[in-house]
Amino acid sequence: MYNLLSANFARLRKSRAFYVAVAAMLLYALFVVGTCWRAFLSGQPFEAGMEDLLLFAFATARVIPTPAFMTAPLVSVFLGAEFSDGALRNKLIAGRTRTEIYFANLLTCMGAALLLAMVYIVLTFAAGMPVLKGFRIPIPQVLALLGAGLLALCAYGSVLNMAAMLMGNKANTAILTLTAAVVVTVFLGITLERLDAPEFTAIYDITGRYIEERIPNPAYIRPPARAGYEFLLDLFPTGQCLRLSVQEVEKLWRLPLLSLAVIAGSSGVGLAVFCRKDLN
Repeated sequence: MYNLLSANFARLRKSRAFYVAVAAMLLYALFVVGTCWRAFLSGQPFEAGMEDLLLFAFATARVIPTPAFMTAPLVSVFLGAEFSDGALRNKLIAGRTRTEIYFANLLTCMGAALLLAMVYIVLTFAAGMPVLKGFRIPIPQVLALLGAGLLALCAYGSVLNMAAMLMGNKANTAILTLTAAVVVTVFLGITLERLDAPEFTAIYDITGRYIEERIPNPAYIRPPARAGYEFLLDLFPTGQCLRLSVQEVEKLWRLPLLSLAVIAGSSGVGLAVFCRKDLN
């Protein structure tokens, strides 16, 4: 297993896709920090803490799970090359088991996702600290949020690894994972918008005066359906990232448990199918 991991990370360091993903994350970090510096230098009121910048490592203002769109093509190209270049077959000929290969690739995917996030976190912390006035919330809470987000990225890497190992074609895997990321992001955005709907609303006449100040809002999701929607958001790794990016997490303790469940479930399904996959 150690030799497989060493070979994977050595190949990752030589991968052009890896450096493209790192460059994209650096540009994203510079954009976020540059926005803070521009507001600071122009004298505009800017009320934010370091935690706000750091948590953007998981999503952009609860709108776009940015790391998801950078990690998906990287994993697809990296693992897809194992099938197209014959590396996977060579590993089997050398006596490596499919279980060892699968978990070595799983750890590599997780490591790549974490590394991209750390590139952002380190850069924004170093460049943002002179502008922002420290943290607005306790540091242990910041660390808990960051830890939950990093584990969510590991869960996302596990899902990507499953998709890549089962499809075996980097072009098809890239298309599938990116399409799935877009569809899931749109779905999660609609779900978040529904959850944000107020329980009561108001009706105005054509002059703008209140006709009725409080009427039930038909778009409001009521219990127990509300709990189901929130659970679904927390189950998706990208859903966790969206909520963590703006600190909208009521049950933080639940996120790591769900991430571990996603890792276990996707790894179990992926390994079971991969062990029966025809590699010819």
